[in-house]
Amino acid sequence: MDKIKKITIKKSKRKSVTLQCLEDGKLIVRAPIGMSKREIMGIVEEKSAWIERTRQQLEKRRLQEEALTLADSSYFPFLGRDLEVRRTRSKDPVVTVDSEKGHLEIAALDEENAKTALLSFIRQKAKSYLDERTEKWAQKMDLTYNTLRIKDQKTRWGSCSGRRNLNLNARIMLAPPQVIDYLIVHELAHLVHMNHSRAFYGLVASYVPDYLEHQGWLKNHGYLLSWGRN
Repeated sequence: MDKIKKITIKKSKRKSVTLQCLEDGKLIVRAPIGMSKREIMGIVEEKSAWIERTRQQLEKRRLQEEALTLADSSYFPFLGRDLEVRRTRSKDPVVTVDSEKGHLEIAALDEENAKTALLSFIRQKAKSYLDERTEKWAQKMDLTYNTLRIKDQKTRWGSCSGRRNLNLNARIMLAPPQVIDYLIVHELAHLVHMNHSRAFYGLVASYVPDYLEHQGWLKNHGYLLSWGRN
């Protein structure tokens, strides 16, 4: 509790209390209009262990994100490989992958330009790769979907709508291929079960038996969703 920098209370016409920990150490408490500050702080005290765990997770994520740089000779993940970054200066940013040498070659003026160019490169590569993998898995699972959209979302790796539209985060290209396949199977399975029931995970497991391992990868690498954002 001592490590919470600031507690902001927001009241509205709601029936319950929710807590939100921010990366800057602040805590937002959303509470019903009629609830007193004393009651609110009592709930905050009760949830102190959860708040501390969440704060530590956010701090770990921040450090992981900061450790991932595009400095020359550093390493950056792409499709399951840690590619060695090779930097050159250029007014016109260009990103290429030398698969033979295991190099990620980035020509840009500075770190910010390099990040922008790399994220653009990732989105470009994601379109063709994810289209092909999703179509393959849809055929294997004997399922049809409406459209596939490649996005750059801040908090989600993927989603499936009730209209049978699939969304995949372009940043999944930073994961190993088997994790990408799991994510695709996961979203396709929602075409059958729009929930996370036992039946849903049974369907997923029938195609990806070690899905729990891949779930763990996505959870542990959540910082990749916010990397490079201003």
